[in-house]
Amino acid sequence: MNPVKQIRVILVEDDTDLRESLVEALAIYGYPVTGVGSGLAFYREVGRREFDVAIIDLGLPDVDGYELVEFSRRNSSAGVIVVTARGEVTERIKGYVSGADLYLVKPVDASELAAAIASIAARRRAATTTPGKSDGWRLAQDSWQLITPDGRESQLSQREFLLLSTLADCNSQPVSRELLYLKVYGRESDGVSSSTLDSLVSRLRSRYRELYDKQLPLQTVAGSGYRFAGELSVI
Repeated sequence: MNPVKQIRVILVEDDTDLRESLVEALAIYGYPVTGVGSGLAFYREVGRREFDVAIIDLGLPDVDGYELVEFSRRNSSAGVIVVTARGEVTERIKGYVSGADLYLVKPVDASELAAAIASIAARRRAATTTPGKSDGWRLAQDSWQLITPDGRESQLSQREFLLLSTLADCNSQPVSRELLYLKVYGRESDGVSSSTLDSLVSRLRSRYRELYDKQLPLQTVAGSGYRFAGELSVI
């Protein structure tokens, strides 16, 4: 199989003509690109499937593109390329601080964009691949430990284990905050208390990042809840 076809790309650009031309141009280079025209559509697509590279325009009609950059960096392992008309140095700096791997100013050459996609996707895949790793993540129910694909172990609290085991039962599909709250805390959420669940998720992500300097593939699904973006089994 052509390795290029294995690189999944999402492009968010509100200019219909530009979006369609970039999708068509990248298709010539062999990239299957999902093109969307708004931040909301972007959230919907990344909640349905994983992408290797996100190409993000900053001037969107419904959200600030920087929010999408930050969301992608916090909730996925995807590389991020900003493509925008904003060429000021302050904007470039803000883009990189938000988490962009590359900041390109329009007009952008399709061949350069295709080369950037290949380079960023290759670097990110190499960074998350360790020789001798297993097929996926594991939860040890006797010791409440999360075991990474390369065999490293993290101790979990009871609630963290209940959270991840519930996500494991759903095979990478999104799970609502309401159901997660019920499973983790043993009672229904009153709406306000759901922020307690969000805090639990945030602490778990932060601790994992501090331990391994990598993102835990525990993703926020806009308008729904959370999902674990990877194979996760209970042993």
